[in-house]
Amino acid sequence: MTGGALRGATAVAILALLPAQLRAQDDGPWRNSYYPVVSYSRNDGWGVGLQYNWTKRAPWDATFPHKGQFGLRASISTHGSYTFLTTFAAPGLDPDWRFVAQAGAVRDARFQFFGLGDTTTWDRGLETGPDQLYYRTDRRRILGNAEASRRLHGHLWLAGAVAYQHSTFEAPSGNSVFQNDFGAELKGNDATGRLSLVFDSRDNEYDTRRGTLLETSALAGSAGSGYRRFTTVLRGWKAFGDYATWWIDGRILASTTDGSVPLDAQFIIPTWENSIRSYGGAETNRGLIDQRYTGPDVLALNLNVNRDLVNVGLYGALSVQAFVDAGRVFNVGGFQLTTDRMQVGGGGGVALRIGKTAIYTFNFAGGPDGFVFTLGDGWMF
Repeated sequence: MTGGALRGATAVAILALLPAQLRAQDDGPWRNSYYPVVSYSRNDGWGVGLQYNWTKRAPWDATFPHKGQFGLRASISTHGSYTFLTTFAAPGLDPDWRFVAQAGAVRDARFQFFGLGDTTTWDRGLETGPDQLYYRTDRRRILGNAEASRRLHGHLWLAGAVAYQHSTFEAPSGNSVFQNDFGAELKGNDATGRLSLVFDSRDNEYDTRRGTLLETSALAGSAGSGYRRFTTVLRGWKAFGDYATWWIDGRILASTTDGSVPLDAQFIIPTWENSIRSYGGAETNRGLIDQRYTGPDVLALNLNVNRDLVNVGLYGALSVQAFVDAGRVFNVGGFQLTTDRMQVGGGGGVALRIGKTAIYTFNFAGGPDGFVFTLGDGWMF
């Protein structure tokens, strides 16, 4: 099958699954685009890859970057990790419906694991000695998920999501924290369902300067004897000046669970049309290294002060920011609203936005783990 025939067959399959009202609005061309993917983390080292998108563009004044998009991403890293993902997102094919879906395979060859709870330790010297993989494990996942959102009224949405994941963890050769806690290998399957109520008043979704995004969700999972997760996330943005060159934004996240929460579910907090890696790194606390703390319950706070250095509107921008992050996980005793034993980090960074879709953030922070550099593929929230 040729590339054109394959894209045509894919279009027929995707559009056939959408309501007739959505298909009727397919009045513009879907266009191809290709661009490189560059990433860096302590888990993976430097990563390179290619992203292919087949996109139905949104009007320039739309709050979302595209009406619909089908994407393929393939990447590898210097540490042996890889990502093969197929995604579909339709935030604008219909004014009252939104759809997202994802499927693929991901390997984190040197996934950091320091143990469970907020009292784990990190001895940097071990990473240069004979047990240099002491805080590592090989994590592989086969995953699929889909979410549909229906507008209830104005800015209020009701969303339903389903997901399935098969995960495998393997301890490295020699001594390691994972080997001590779980043995040589840990496998598991997890099917989940989630309902979310969302209030979204953002001025736009790709470079937000004003508005509020509040969501609360309940999730049920099948792993073990079953478990439940309840999550609330409040995000807000406030701009200053006629041209909004200064703005502040913040986030409060609280997630609590009960039941037999599998290990892999403790690294991810599912949220509306996305997920957040927990806890430490570019998505939660930039003053900590990736996955520094792992637990079933999480409380986190983030505050950013931002300023544009160069802004050419919808074509892109170069910005700087100062930030402070604080939070913790809970393992024994469950979730609490407390500031006790919170991990606090802060620093500054540079953000580069290219058009309405590509955003890279370069974060330089200090905190409990000393100096930490992270490269984010998008805004923190």
